[in-house]
Amino acid sequence: MLKIALVVLLAVVPFISSQLVGGQVPYTTTLNDPNVLFAVKAINCFYQQQGDNNLRTGVKIVHATSQVVAGALYRFTIQVSGGSTNEDCTVAVWSRPWLSGNEATQLQGTPSCVASA
Repeated sequence: MLKIALVVLLAVVPFISSQLVGGQVPYTTTLNDPNVLFAVKAINCFYQQQGDNNLRTGVKIVHATSQVVAGALYRFTIQVSGGSTNEDCTVAVWSRPWLSGNEATQLQGTPSCVASA
């Protein structure tokens, strides 16, 4: 019986630990979260670089996850308005609050936006 329990434990530990360290987990947040505000700002900068100066504002959080890395990596899908249509934009924000300046919060990759359904 002890051997069976040990085998089950060894089989389950990798799944449990992937959720605790390094695995993406659901993240409940609001549009007022500083990381979400940073993401919306990054979306506006992305569009400005393409010559679109329409200011986008967050409407709702469609999906959010967090992942423990050297800090926290937040992945947001945010519905924004302000362009010709509402859009769902996916953005990754790397937060390292112990650092200062631009290194504390950084955009990972480029925002990706598609028209909302």
